[in-house]
Amino acid sequence: MEKALESGSNQEYEAKREYAERFENAPSVQLHPLLNDVKANRAVVQKMDLWLLPAAWIIYLITALDRTNIGNARIAGMEKDLGLTGHQYSVSLTVLYITYTLVEIPSNMALKIVGAKLWFPVLIFSFGSVTMCQAWLTNYGGLLAARLMLGLTEGGVICGITLWLSRFYRRSELVFRIGFFVSAIALSGAFGGLLAGAILKIDHIGRETLAIARVQAETIGAQASSDKPKWELIKRGLTDFNTWLFTLAFTLCNISVQGLALFMPTIVRGLNPGKSTVEVQLRTVPPYVVAFVWSLLTAYLSNRINRRGYVVMGSITLAIVGYCMFLGSKDLQVRYAAAFLTAVGAFPIGPFFLAWGSNNTAPDSVRAVSSAIIPGVSSIGSIIATWTYLPGDAPDYVRGNSINIGSTTGVFLCALVGVLYNTWENKQRAAGERDHRLEGKSAEEIFDLGSRHPDFKLAI
Repeated sequence: MEKALESGSNQEYEAKREYAERFENAPSVQLHPLLNDVKANRAVVQKMDLWLLPAAWIIYLITALDRTNIGNARIAGMEKDLGLTGHQYSVSLTVLYITYTLVEIPSNMALKIVGAKLWFPVLIFSFGSVTMCQAWLTNYGGLLAARLMLGLTEGGVICGITLWLSRFYRRSELVFRIGFFVSAIALSGAFGGLLAGAILKIDHIGRETLAIARVQAETIGAQASSDKPKWELIKRGLTDFNTWLFTLAFTLCNISVQGLALFMPTIVRGLNPGKSTVEVQLRTVPPYVVAFVWSLLTAYLSNRINRRGYVVMGSITLAIVGYCMFLGSKDLQVRYAAAFLTAVGAFPIGPFFLAWGSNNTAPDSVRAVSSAIIPGVSSIGSIIATWTYLPGDAPDYVRGNSINIGSTTGVFLCALVGVLYNTWENKQRAAGERDHRLEGKSAEEIFDLGSRHPDFKLAI
């Protein structure tokens, strides 16, 4: 018995020793001369910001426009031109999110296998072609086909960009960068095509090994960005608590955000009877502009204080107040002010949960699954959103606003649970309650623990 215990102890010791040696001997992490150089780190982050973020922002701006400009087309006469009747408009909104949801995990796996330089151009060319072809739509069937194809080609964009950025930025830096590119949804309407060029430029940023070392140095095992897809890691991504908590939160958030994006023109028209279509379109712009600025401010604040949940709870409270104002007042000016609060409070929230989930999952295969599940499954919220503001409920939209009060309150509670759970889990790890996960593990298995490693500190 004693010999067996001694043998097990020696096996555990050897595994830990091999793990430590492999980590210490990883040249890109421990031996990089500039890893602790503040100026060098700042320079490489600025270079990445210059090349990566504008391209990611423009591409997501275009995809957001492709999905949501149907709301503006509606009040400009699309329903009459295509002969839409009854709930056909809402059905056409719904079908996009079916293919959008189904394609996200396969898309991220393809991104890992073939690489960003090949996969992103394929996605960009595909959704660009589908968008162009929408100009020749003449009937309801064509609209359904186009929306299905748009979901299929755009579904991999947001999860792919999130996974891609996570390979260049540290966990504490990621929330602002994701917040920046996803803020484009608040300003849907621009031009683009720079992401593929930016991917090609990344090889010429300079100090490439420092850029990689910065991310690997805070990753248990220092190999997270190069692990090969394994069923065990994919399964962990599919069963991770944080992933599903933040998926639920993102789903609830999408009910509000997508509802606003799709129906803001309709809502504003109801608040401004007798106004021309052009005037109504212009009145939808200010809430989005303010929401865009607020998205950047909240992402910057979260980055500075290195907290996610507290910023989410503060911002979503504004949206809750806004929806209550919609229900509690019939004054048109008060309701228009409520449109600002709901947009400002809700639009920044999705990126926080996406970044939070990415922060708390490792290695890369687990993160690839998580960053696909969160925006993918949460598209269910977008489907619900297409049925929240129905023509028969105008102009008060009591049902839609009531649903959104519930969804935004749910977002607040999810953020609270995320803060409480991850704080508790970090305390458990600090107290040694998760050290048993290392017992009997080989060096490779310890590497694969990733975010389950006792030394991995979860973001709050």
